[in-house]
Amino acid sequence: MRNNVKNFNEYLDIFNDNYTNLYLESNISFKEWETNFDSLNENKIIDILQVKIIPILKNLKNKIKYVGVKGINILKKILNFIKSIRIQPALKKLLVTIIFIFIFGIVLASAATGSNPNELIPNEDVINAAIGFINDMEDIFPDSMDRMKTQAYLIDLKDNGIIDHTWSEKIKKFGDLAIKVVTRDIKEGSPKYFNYLIKFGEQLNGYIVEIFNDGTSVTLLKTPK
Repeated sequence: MRNNVKNFNEYLDIFNDNYTNLYLESNISFKEWETNFDSLNENKIIDILQVKIIPILKNLKNKIKYVGVKGINILKKILNFIKSIRIQPALKKLLVTIIFIFIFGIVLASAATGSNPNELIPNEDVINAAIGFINDMEDIFPDSMDRMKTQAYLIDLKDNGIIDHTWSEKIKKFGDLAIKVVTRDIKEGSPKYFNYLIKFGEQLNGYIVEIFNDGTSVTLLKTPK
């Protein structure tokens, strides 16, 4: 099914999401961003996915080195929206899987280069926000193995205080498996945005190791709050 995905980047470029850019660049408050997001909730689900959710995710990926806690705030809002609407279980699982991958990506991208060039030091505010987010998800997904694994990886990272190659590879494998499992739940003939989201999840997960490698070779900018 994924072989039918064509012009993925062109598809993403159709829609713009100026409000997320404004929020990430500190030109508007989270409340203003949230008000704009909520104004679209009465539209059809397909419109929300194509016109809003996918462009927001694209912006987060493109600016992932600088989103920090703001990125976690946006993911929380998206998750609450997913919780509030009726969508196919496979689509909900796919979106949540992408959120898990994003959490790891934001934690990695917000880390700073340590004294050891092969290690990163996680940003305390970001790791705490990520753990808090995962804890809040327990009410929504109490039996989710992916949620529990994500929680365990983050707590382990906070306790150790170091991101190394082993940890980043572990997270990459976690994402690969999660995408593979959710892909099996999606049937032929499903709406094409399933394909786009799968492709996006694969690209994002592949970016995990790249983020780590970049971070251990250069000092990343300080994460905005």
